Amino acid sequence: MSKKIALGWAATVVLSAWLSAAHAAGPSADELVLNAREHGYVSPVTAAAALERAASAAPQAHPGPLHATLAALHIAADDAPGVARDLAFLRTQGCTGCADWALLREAQWAVRRQDKPAAVALLPRVAALASARDPDLQQMSYYLQAAIADQQSDHARAIDLALRALRLAEATGNAAEQARTLNMLTLASTNRRDLDRAEAWAAEGYALAEKIGFIYVMAYIRTNQAWIYALRGDAARERQALLDVMRITESHAGLDDARMINSVNLAEYYLKVHRYAEAEAAARDAIAQATRQKKDTAHGVALVALGNAQLHTHPAQGLATLEGAVAHLGRDGPTNWQVDAYEALAAGYEKLGQLQRALDTLHKLARIKDELQARDRGRALAEAQARFQAERKDRQIERLSLDNARRQAELAARSWEQRVWIALAAALAVGGAGLAFAIFAQRARNRLLEAANRHLRDASEHDALTGAGNRRYSARLLERLQARAAAEPEARWAVVLLDIDHFKRVNDQHGHGAGDSVLKQVAQRLQGLVREGDAVIRWGGEEFLLVLDHATPALLRQLCARILGAVADTPMQAEGETLPVTVSLGASLYPMYPGQSWEELLHLIDSALYRAKHAGRNRAVVLEHGGRRARSTVWPDLDAALGQELLSAVTVMGPERLREVVAGPIFVSSWQ
Repeated sequence: MSKKIALGWAATVVLSAWLSAAHAAGPSADELVLNAREHGYVSPVTAAAALERAASAAPQAHPGPLHATLAALHIAADDAPGVARDLAFLRTQGCTGCADWALLREAQWAVRRQDKPAAVALLPRVAALASARDPDLQQMSYYLQAAIADQQSDHARAIDLALRALRLAEATGNAAEQARTLNMLTLASTNRRDLDRAEAWAAEGYALAEKIGFIYVMAYIRTNQAWIYALRGDAARERQALLDVMRITESHAGLDDARMINSVNLAEYYLKVHRYAEAEAAARDAIAQATRQKKDTAHGVALVALGNAQLHTHPAQGLATLEGAVAHLGRDGPTNWQVDAYEALAAGYEKLGQLQRALDTLHKLARIKDELQARDRGRALAEAQARFQAERKDRQIERLSLDNARRQAELAARSWEQRVWIALAAALAVGGAGLAFAIFAQRARNRLLEAANRHLRDASEHDALTGAGNRRYSARLLERLQARAAAEPEARWAVVLLDIDHFKRVNDQHGHGAGDSVLKQVAQRLQGLVREGDAVIRWGGEEFLLVLDHATPALLRQLCARILGAVADTPMQAEGETLPVTVSLGASLYPMYPGQSWEELLHLIDSALYRAKHAGRNRAVVLEHGGRRARSTVWPDLDAALGQELLSAVTVMGPERLREVVAGPIFVSSWQ
């Protein structure tokens, strides 16, 4: 079994709580809750016990924060009775914010248990708390929305939401939440296979957690770093990260869960590098930890790692261990973990020449996968129906198209499955020749549907040529930001509409292949300018739209200058030719006034773009507030707004050397 147990939101969706052991003796409950924001904790079990002792020692003037923190600790510790007590208190006491925290902790508990239907059902109410007055409620709302999005494989949205949670944690001085949210960004970026950003988030999060003494999150972030290194194929750094986690968990009491998971990952690493004795030792440590903690699933997963190691040292014992793992993981019905155990067992039978048993095991494996796929389709349908009621009709049509494509992918997977079984039968008929290949194909075939579904989900919101977001993505983005603008009156976004100058000439004179190449290069240069969480959208044809958070007028002008330079400074290579390219821009902050609609803003910046092109191209027209305030909440068209001094237009020029030849037959782009 090659699956890593990734430590992320599924294991660390907890509100950071309690102080390290260095705290002065006998802190009050209020002091412990306050210090949760600054230091995190070592172990949720010991932190919860300390907080409960402090709470019992004196009456609490503010029971809401106390029990919200206790609930987070009990969730992190997988203490179901403790969670039930905390939720019951928060729901019945009527204290300020208690009902809201009860809702958030209920959703947090669903995420921790990976109960997707429960989490999705709570999502609308969780999202509504993003507009609460309490910034801590807002922060946790965004964090949980990010966790649920990542659980649903919507990693781009998870990153966007996690960034909002991070900014709120920074604004309120909640250092522990910052470290925890940086771990979320690490996980979501890794799931998206954006490993450079994932590694940067992890380094920042680990440094912060180490600085404040948040040992619990240090262990989780370091484990995620090991996963990143494994994906990069960097075995040396992977091993060092896993050993660091082992050192952390052995040096601090109360980190048994992190130690258990790390031991499984360490066993998998040693299997990968053929160090089987060390793999067996790590797996046995994981089994011992799982037994003490009564973690049945983890126990079964560790048995698979042990069996795989024993296949190389004591083959007969390895088969017996894997058979036990299959039975152990199937106690409560088929699971993906049991699938991995069956795959390992089939490989073990094949390794020892027991081909009929290998084939029988693969038959069982196919039945289990069929059951799991049927169950997952049912869950997906239930989730889709819930979302269906809340979405607009134009998106309903698109979703139906995706469902059709998904069914086609399922048919393709079925076809592949039939071919694999034919290969297996033929291999058995000739005495086992080629069976090893057939077993490998059998393990891989059902990955097809998952990969196809991920591709469909991503393709539905991204332009196939450039990889930028498409109109469907922009519709969702702009609606979310309009809602945020209403909830966050001080927030401002930079919105830039750009058009590639004389693009038609490129197609006419150099061919559509050259035009496509230019579009892709422009998109790549734009992506290189924006930050994580910002958006680059192919608006249509040769137009792109950029949406960037946390903007000011000065930053918007600087951004436009960078866009113009990024496109024009380096000519583009297309179809064996060197093409100078420039772009023209229309730009504005959003919103320009309370309640401004996206439709009006886009109309204004489209008019600004027209002015830039009419004035000679290779420039930006940036709209800013004029000398007068509007008397109404609806502005006239751009000419009228400028004439009434409601707006002013600032021109940002592109590189001088290209403005002189814009009138000639060149390809000019509007971006940087």
